[in-house]
Amino acid sequence: MSQCKIYLENYSGTYYAGSEIRGRLECYFDDETTVRGIKIRVRGREHNEWTGTETYRDPIDHKTKTRHITLTGDNNVLYLEQMLFGSASGTRVIPRGRHVYPFSCHLPYDIPSTFNGPHGSISYKIKAIVDRPMRVDHEDEFIFVLVSPIDFNKMSRDLQDITTYSDEKSVCCWCCKGGDVTMDVELPKIAFVPGETIHFKVTITNLSNSNVENLKVKFVKTVKYRVTSPHSESKEDVDNILNFTDHGVGAHGEHTFNLQLAIPEFVEVPNFTKCELFKVSYALEVSAEMAGCTLDLDISVWDIQMGHIQCTDYGESGDANRAPLPGGKFPLPPTSPYPPAAGEGYSPGGPYPPNSGGVYPPSPGGGYPLPPGGAYPPGGVYPPPAGGTYPPPPGGTYPPPPGGAYPPPAGGTYPPPAGGTYPPPPGGAYPPSGPGAYPPPAGAAYPATPGGAYSDPPNYSATTEKTAPPPGPPSAPSSSIASAPFDNNPKAREAAASAPHNAAPELPPPSYNEIQKNANAPYPPQ
Repeated sequence: MSQCKIYLENYSGTYYAGSEIRGRLECYFDDETTVRGIKIRVRGREHNEWTGTETYRDPIDHKTKTRHITLTGDNNVLYLEQMLFGSASGTRVIPRGRHVYPFSCHLPYDIPSTFNGPHGSISYKIKAIVDRPMRVDHEDEFIFVLVSPIDFNKMSRDLQDITTYSDEKSVCCWCCKGGDVTMDVELPKIAFVPGETIHFKVTITNLSNSNVENLKVKFVKTVKYRVTSPHSESKEDVDNILNFTDHGVGAHGEHTFNLQLAIPEFVEVPNFTKCELFKVSYALEVSAEMAGCTLDLDISVWDIQMGHIQCTDYGESGDANRAPLPGGKFPLPPTSPYPPAAGEGYSPGGPYPPNSGGVYPPSPGGGYPLPPGGAYPPGGVYPPPAGGTYPPPPGGTYPPPPGGAYPPPAGGTYPPPAGGTYPPPPGGAYPPSGPGAYPPPAGAAYPATPGGAYSDPPNYSATTEKTAPPPGPPSAPSSSIASAPFDNNPKAREAAASAPHNAAPELPPPSYNEIQKNANAPYPPQ
């Protein structure tokens, strides 16, 4: 049977706003097929629907009656179409068999997230169409989930400023004025993410003769749905996320409340960018309950914004800059750089690069980076503590204690003591003892042994080829073995440590090329 099938290559459960959709369309035709064209269509649609009522006048008995109707609202938030074969006009003949058509398209950044509510939804799907003139088209659909995080770094910085709200009420008893009650609410900012704590202050000044019985606080989320056909109508879904009560303030008293409101991590924060049928709002409602028949004093902070990525220049110390979506954490959108900028969180686990002693990804007691099999260096942290080994040289520590060997030469220490040897040259000490200076003055001879001299400088290349030690103090360990000084190479150190310490070496020390060759050996040594 002839058919077509969509296969997505880079879909793992979700697409992010701004990402690329890659896939292929496979078509199977039993016979030669005449088509107008083969195309794919990516569509995002918001849809609301519920049952309502309307009044009408019955034309028979001329009475006004009520009937039930279905109210709907539809709008496209995304529409992309791509022709894979053929065109919108004309016809083409495709031979029988299997035909594969690859495709790719980029999603916009400013589109809403997938959403499902009690009265409507926002959904995305890819549809493949084999357009056959005068015949039923071959079609296939694939519904996918889209995540569009709200990033406060791309929004106005006014959301991160201190905001204050104030209201006043006059307390009256019949015709007599009993005084005023004033309430002020101060928030450090109005942009928050799930899992964050809102720190705010409420000041109540009660100059009346009545008591303020209680202070009530509520954090409310409201989703508004709208339909357009056959007439416009809206519904609201209100969710009381948090609420608590605190003590009041007596007559002619004043009190400042320092309050905290922890937003749960499981709060769903929909992104309704470019939506015409959906709207979400968040409000912090503070109410001073008055005694007696006096109406309460209420303040509603209605302009609070909720998102997923907190502004990196603001926020509380210790709070993660990234908040998880419902059901777990989410990665950064494709527009964010990697690695992130200093201080910018890359996952809800903490900042990247990690703080001193921290890890990424979090793993108790580990260092960074973590190679397979344990910490780096093995058995410890990087950089190693003072007195620790890296890697553990045979019989010593790094950095070496004063007077220790680096590397342990045969028969002496480095730096050599005055009159000592490093390493002892054949037949004498360094600096040479006996008459003459080193280097000799112009025209003078090199003493080979006491009592004799060379007429020309001797050639030591065959028997005394050596590599000069690196000048200055030993360098700090590097995270790359291949780029470290050759004295850090474990094989060179083991070779030097195994040589006899009480006699001159029978063979010359390794050449510079041999040392560099050993420096490129794999770590840890086999």
